[in-house]
Amino acid sequence: MNDQELRELERNTQFFQKIKKLFSEEDVFWNNEILANIYVSFCLILLGIILVGSYILTLVGVFEVPVVQMKFVLAVNLPLIAISCAVCRQLKGSRHWIKYMLCVVSICVVISLCATIRIFVVLIICVPVVLSTRYYSRKFTTLVAVLSVIAFCISEIIYALGSPLIDLNLVTVASGTTLTIGTSGLREAIINNGYNVTQYVEDIFRGSFLPDLLLYGLIANICIELSRRAHDMVLDQEEVSKKTEGVKAELEMATTIQTSVMPKIFPAFPTRPEIDIYASMNPAKEVGGDFYDYYFIDDDHLAFVIA
Repeated sequence: MNDQELRELERNTQFFQKIKKLFSEEDVFWNNEILANIYVSFCLILLGIILVGSYILTLVGVFEVPVVQMKFVLAVNLPLIAISCAVCRQLKGSRHWIKYMLCVVSICVVISLCATIRIFVVLIICVPVVLSTRYYSRKFTTLVAVLSVIAFCISEIIYALGSPLIDLNLVTVASGTTLTIGTSGLREAIINNGYNVTQYVEDIFRGSFLPDLLLYGLIANICIELSRRAHDMVLDQEEVSKKTEGVKAELEMATTIQTSVMPKIFPAFPTRPEIDIYASMNPAKEVGGDFYDYYFIDDDHLAFVIA
């Protein structure tokens, strides 16, 4: 086998090792991933409660969003939350693909809220990437951050083109303009006054989306760094643990060797009932520096060794 074939074999071996690791349950991070899945599923339940609360606030008029629209958001996302949490609970979080499922569901929930009532809940977009740090994986956190940005862009377009809520701070109208708001709502009133929808979309992206994106990028970068640091700390702890286990095994072997070389069968001389000897050595830690022994030099002389 030549050098090129050896390199090809090595590349294939590394590839299959990565595939095996993806589905392996023996990784040092496996227990943490199970606990993270359970925790994220609990957070999804909290997001479901936020959805229901947003719907109630819409009903009482706090959020000026069509009830039908909020009902649609509720009808789509609550089943997703219920199914994903049920799957996670049924499997006890013990599948590698569960974290991707929970990640997608959390992004869907927060994007639905952002696309519907963005003015009130814009910071909720940070929830998925913050939750992803619980997995201690820089790659996974980066993936969640990228997916969240893509979903955020989509939600921003949906919000700009379809939401009845309008942030008047982003609307540029002529000085002295009077708006007459009828049953159609504020958006239609502004459009009827000659405000261009395309201009509104542009104003949202310049005045709101880009600053929010910069803030989100900062938070995402912090989360990615926290994931990387937590990942390295777990590996360092595992290395220390392995070294400690090695030292412990060596100490146990030394203890066994030390105790085996000292007499520990009593009575020591069954054929000599006139002599009764008992001794023990109890080290303060695993291994001590003491030693004892006793034996007959001849029929009339018994030697003691204490060191």
